[in-house]
Amino acid sequence: MKTFELVVNLFILYYLTERRVSINKRRYEILCILLNENDFVPIDYLKKNFKVSLRTINDDVKIINNHLLKYSGISIDVRDSEIILEDKKMIKSFLSGLNFYDYTLNKAERLNVETLILLISKEYATKKELADIMFTSRSTVTSDIDDLAIFIKQKNISLVTKPGKGLYIDGSHKHKREALIELVSDNYYLINMFINSVNNLYENIAFRIEENKKTIFNIIGESEYRNSVIFSEKSFDILSNYLLMLSLSSTYDYEITEESDFISDNLDKDIAYSLYKQLIEHFEYNYYIDECIYLSKLILNLQFRIVGANDNDSISINFITRELIDSLSRELSIPLFLDYKLFESLSLHIERMKQYKIEDIVNYPELRLIANEKKDLFEKVKKHSEVLSSYFDRDIYDIEISYIVIYVYASLERMIDRACRRLKSIVVCNSGIGTSQLLNHKLEELFKFKIVGCTTSHQLRNMDLDDIDIIITTVDLYNINKEYIKVSPLINEYDYKKISDYVYEKSSSIIKGYDLDFIENKSKKQNYKDQDIFLEKMNSEEGNSLEYFLIEDNIVLDIEASDWKDSIKTASEVLLNKKNISQEYVSEMIENIEQFGPYVVISENFALPHGKISSKVNKTSMALARLRNPVNFGSPVFDPIKFVCILAVDENKDHLKALFELINLLKIDEFKRALELARTKEEVRNQIIKYNRIFN
Repeated sequence: MKTFELVVNLFILYYLTERRVSINKRRYEILCILLNENDFVPIDYLKKNFKVSLRTINDDVKIINNHLLKYSGISIDVRDSEIILEDKKMIKSFLSGLNFYDYTLNKAERLNVETLILLISKEYATKKELADIMFTSRSTVTSDIDDLAIFIKQKNISLVTKPGKGLYIDGSHKHKREALIELVSDNYYLINMFINSVNNLYENIAFRIEENKKTIFNIIGESEYRNSVIFSEKSFDILSNYLLMLSLSSTYDYEITEESDFISDNLDKDIAYSLYKQLIEHFEYNYYIDECIYLSKLILNLQFRIVGANDNDSISINFITRELIDSLSRELSIPLFLDYKLFESLSLHIERMKQYKIEDIVNYPELRLIANEKKDLFEKVKKHSEVLSSYFDRDIYDIEISYIVIYVYASLERMIDRACRRLKSIVVCNSGIGTSQLLNHKLEELFKFKIVGCTTSHQLRNMDLDDIDIIITTVDLYNINKEYIKVSPLINEYDYKKISDYVYEKSSSIIKGYDLDFIENKSKKQNYKDQDIFLEKMNSEEGNSLEYFLIEDNIVLDIEASDWKDSIKTASEVLLNKKNISQEYVSEMIENIEQFGPYVVISENFALPHGKISSKVNKTSMALARLRNPVNFGSPVFDPIKFVCILAVDENKDHLKALFELINLLKIDEFKRALELARTKEEVRNQIIKYNRIFN
C-alpha cells in the first residue's frame, strides 16, 4: 500500500511540476512588461504592480526560465534586484507560440475562451471539446457552466445546454458579432493561444487556419495600402484574429442590410468596406454589408497611422513587379504571370515596401514558419529579389522576402485549386446505391474535383479510364493499370489526408507541366488541354480592362513622327483634346525618358510612355498610336518602335488590370502582327478584344 501511495505521490508531483506549473496571466504579463521596458525591470516595481511578495516574483522567474530554456535555451537574469532581458525577439517569439498546454487559464480567461469557441461553432460544442482545447478537465468545464451562462447573458446573448448535444449560444447576429469583437479586442493574447491549441489538436482544421491566415495577411495589407494607413503591431494582431474568427465562424440567418444603406463617410468605414469586399472575394461565405458595420466598430478602437500615398513611382513599381513575376515564372516553370491577382496584390505590397520603415514590418512567427517550410521557394524569391534591390537601392531583408513568398505561395495555391477543379474522378463501390450516394456526398463536400460517375469493381474493367484522373474505391481493384485510392465509405481523417495529398500532387504536376512558351507561340489552344486551366478567368473582376480604355476614339493609325519625342507628343493629342491629361503631363513623360533612359520600351516595336500619378492627369486613360515610320527610343534590344501607347493614371489607380492584360498580349507575336496588318481603327480594336478574351 505504501509503495502504491508513493507512486501516486510521485505522479502528482511530476504532474504539478511538469504540466501545471506553467505560464499564467501574471507570468505572461511580467514578460510583456520586460518587452516594453529598456532591457530591465526592478523587482520592486513588479512586487508593487502585482501586489505579491518577493518570493512569489522569484518563483515566477524560475518557472518562466524553465519554459524559456526548453523553448530556446535562453533565460532572463536577476541581478542587483533587477530582472534583465537580453533577447527580446526570442521572448516575443516564445509568447506568440504559447498554447493552453503551456498556459494555465484562470476562471475569467476560461469563460472568455469558452464563449469564443461557442461563438464560432457551427453546431453544439460538447464539454469534452471545450476541455480538450483548453487542456483542462471536463469537470472544470461543468463547474463553469453557471458562471458562463451569466457571463454570456451580460452580452445580450444566452447559453443553451442540451443533454446529449452540448452547449450553444443563442441570440441575434448583431449581438453575437459585438460579443466576438469585444472578446478579440480585449483578449487578443488568448486568441493567439486558442489558435495555437487548435493547430496542435486538429490537423485538418490547422491546415485551413494556416491558409486563411495567409489570405488575411494579404487582405489587411491591401487595405492598408488602399487607405494609406499602417496598423500598429497589436492592432494588426487584433484585426487579423477577428477576420480569422470570422472566416471560421458559422453563418447566420438574419435580416440583411442593403449595400446601398452603408454610407462610407470616414476612414474607419473606408477600411472596413475595403476589407469586406476582399472577404467576399477570397472566402466562399455569404458575408453581407452588415459586416462593414461591425468591422468599422472594431477599427474605430484600433491604432494606425496615416502615411502619405506614394503615387510617384506607382507605375514604375508595376513594371518592377511584372519583371519579378516573369523571372520567378521561369525559375519555377510555372505561369505566375497569368495570375492577375498576384500582379495586383504584389504590386501593392512592393509599393508599401517603399513606405515602410524596417521597424514597421511585423515579424510574425507564421512568416518564419513559411520561410522554413518553403525553403526552396524562399531561396528562389531571394535570388530574384535583385530587381527590387536595384530599384530601392538597398538590400532586401529576409522578412520582406518572407512576405513576398506568401504572395507567390498564394498564387501557386490558386493555380493548384483551379487545376484540382478540372480533375475528373470516378467512385468505385460494391455496397449498393445508398453507400455510393453517401460516399459521393461526402467527397463532394470535402473536395473540389469533378465526380463523373459511380460504378462497381467488375464494371470498371470495361470502362475507358483514359480521361479519369482519380479513382476512389472502397474495395481492392485488380487488373487495372491505373493508381487508385482505397478509402472507407465514411471517409475518416486518414482517408481525407490520403486523398488530399494525392489530389495536391496531381494538381501540382499539371501546373509544373505548363509550357511557358505556349502563350508566346501561335494561339492553337485546342491542342493544349492542360494549358486551358490557366487561360480561363483566374482573375478578379475588379478594375477596367484594356478594351475599356482603348476605344476607337483613342486609336490613331499611321501617324508621322520625326523622332521619339514627336511620337509621344502626337500620340498624346487624343487625350489632350479630351482634357484627360494636361500639356505638363506630356512634357513630364519626355523629361522622364531624357533623365532615366528608354525604360518605357517594354517589348519589341512597342513603347508605353507614362508619367507620375498626379493632378496632371484628370482621368485614367490610354491612347494607342501606330507610326507610319518606326522611330528609335534608344533601346538596344527593342528598337525601332512602331507602336506608342500613352498611359495616364489618376489617383484612383484603376489601370492595373489593363496594364496586366497589355503586357500579356505583347508576349504574343501573332497579336502584334495583327495590329500591324489592321487597316482601320475598328480592326485594331477588334483584334485587341479578340486576343484579350482568348488570353486574359
